Amino acid sequence: ETQAKSPATRLHSTMLASLHSKLASLLAILSAVTATPQCPPAGWETCSSAWPPPADGYCCSATGWLGSTAAHCSNINSLDECCSLNDEGRLTCVTECEEPPAVCTGDAAIDAVLLESKIGCKIGLIDSNEIYKWSGFCDALRSFNDLESDRRLFLGEGDMSTALGLSNIAGLLAQAMWESGGEAPFTACDENDYPPSSPTASCTQRSDGELYHSLNDQPWACYVDPQMTMTAETWASWAPGPLKCEPGTGSEKCCWWGRGAIQTTGVCNFGKLNYFAGKKAAQRG
Repeated sequence: ETQAKSPATRLHSTMLASLHSKLASLLAILSAVTATPQCPPAGWETCSSAWPPPADGYCCSATGWLGSTAAHCSNINSLDECCSLNDEGRLTCVTECEEPPAVCTGDAAIDAVLLESKIGCKIGLIDSNEIYKWSGFCDALRSFNDLESDRRLFLGEGDMSTALGLSNIAGLLAQAMWESGGEAPFTACDENDYPPSSPTASCTQRSDGELYHSLNDQPWACYVDPQMTMTAETWASWAPGPLKCEPGTGSEKCCWWGRGAIQTTGVCNFGKLNYFAGKKAAQRG
């Protein structure tokens, strides 16, 4: 036999059920508000493999182009959850970063600042970057300074040693950011075929028309092999495709376009890099 509930008990049960329902709704709202957003947003890969985006391209249009117009932003707008613009137009975005190495340069004072600042994450050297990573920069810096040569990346000296070293690293990173993508830093390894596009863009894109393989006025300039064939690894989404060099075509001998984070270009610059930091440097001891 079941005992009938009193009016007070029934009221208490009703209030408790209502409270549970409201609490569940509140938790659902809090969960939605505090959930980590998906960054880059779903579908971003149709416009770019790079993240974070450039300040003038934080939206991805339905046709696969980055931009910041209403038409672009009506499709995917990274400002909805992932990014924000400050009063100066600087874009800050949520990113997934690799844990920075405790040792980067080998200088304890400099490394402590780099580690705490997480500068690599802030400038786009993150896990999702398929070309450049912060750990790669650190490895390359130490490898260069370990060469049996008097050439070193300057890491400071005297009373202001740490500040001078950090300033030099900042300058190098700033140059690399621009050279490797301009408004979309650290997105390019190979030089892009800039408009007006040309089948001989790999030969030169200098304003004076000087061919990259003709810049050979130094003893360390590389030998130009007319039979060399090469295809670039990276190219921008707006470019017609990768740069190429092939014998018997208009791009013969034209395998010396800009490459790397500082866009080393031409037989003279490649030869200089090889002479002072590459195979020839090792051969000379």
